[in-house]
Amino acid sequence: MNTQERKPLLERIVWDYNIPPEEAEAIINGEKEMAGHYTK
Repeated sequence: MNTQERKPLLERIVWDYNIPPEEAEAIINGEKEMAGHYTK
């Protein structure tokens, strides 16, 4: 699954966390430690 396919799924998962799907993906991929105050 590529990034374009994952984005709609991540949007549905993080819809109420005020986190962009790109940041959520970066957390999952280990590219970032935190998005806001959320971690992996």
